[in-house]
Amino acid sequence: MGRHEIEPLDQEEDLLKRSPAQRSVLLVGSGLALVAFLLPSLLLILGMLQPSPKPPPPEPAGILS
Repeated sequence: MGRHEIEPLDQEEDLLKRSPAQRSVLLVGSGLALVAFLLPSLLLILGMLQPSPKPPPPEPAGILS
């Protein structure tokens, strides 16, 4: 059996090979993924922190004409 050398993952070298446009696309994509991942839980927390709206006062019972 032949031995296969496993190349270490060098992210810095990988980043140097990418053009600035590719890096910006990756940055924007990862930012959007992070927002999509965190937004639902953030909205849930913010919704729980808001004071609940008071129910409208009951209308006085009167004669309807």
